Amino acid sequence: MHPTLLPVSVLGRELAFDARGLLAVAGAIAALALFLRRARAAGVAADVAGGLAFELGLVALAAGRLAHLALPAAAGAIGCAAALAWIAARAPRRGLPARRAADLAAPGLALAAALGAVGCFLAGCCFGGAAGTAPGVHFPPESAAYQALFDAGRLARDRAATGALHPVQLYEAAGHAALLLAVLAAGAWPRALGDGGAAALLLGGEALVALLVQPLRDQASRGSLAVAVATAALLACAAVVVTRRRTRAPGW
Repeated sequence: MHPTLLPVSVLGRELAFDARGLLAVAGAIAALALFLRRARAAGVAADVAGGLAFELGLVALAAGRLAHLALPAAAGAIGCAAALAWIAARAPRRGLPARRAADLAAPGLALAAALGAVGCFLAGCCFGGAAGTAPGVHFPPESAAYQALFDAGRLARDRAATGALHPVQLYEAAGHAALLLAVLAAGAWPRALGDGGAAALLLGGEALVALLVQPLRDQASRGSLAVAVATAALLACAAVVVTRRRTRAPGW
């Protein structure tokens, strides 16, 4: 694991970037850039696309960080939902329909969530339970997983690493990546899904990822299964709102 990345020497002192934070920033930039590219390709005015893209990047970063502090096991899903809600609320003020804006933002948010999950894996936070006979990952002493298990009295300090744990962060990253491909594919059939369809697909998929991954997390990092159930329910409700009375896309 690599809790820190890109070490540099400044005035004789070794500095390094927090891996989780660095990947979170990279995810926000990716969400911004992908939204901007898709908006321009869809014929959205450059000033409108640029303003919304900037807002999306900031909100994706802030929402993901706050969600990680409050409910780390569902940070990706909650961050996606919060950013979609923001962009859907702001877009009409700039002359862009809310559901259309949400569809344009969905792929970038899925990518940001995937990068965020990789950052969690590198840091060792939001870790999984004992892998048993399944392939597992051993986290070193500098990882958040090792520290959490040691603080809980479940790991001796002389251990060189944790036992084999489920790499749930990578499972989650794979789920986000699959949703990225799904929403990009959904964009190829706008008439079939209608405006808001891609955003609803992302929200529903995030709910499913939360429900599937949560039971595999260690009790020290997951909170409770109720977190996953509540997250899934909220995202499902959001998906219904996004698609409610949706209009058929005219082929943009």
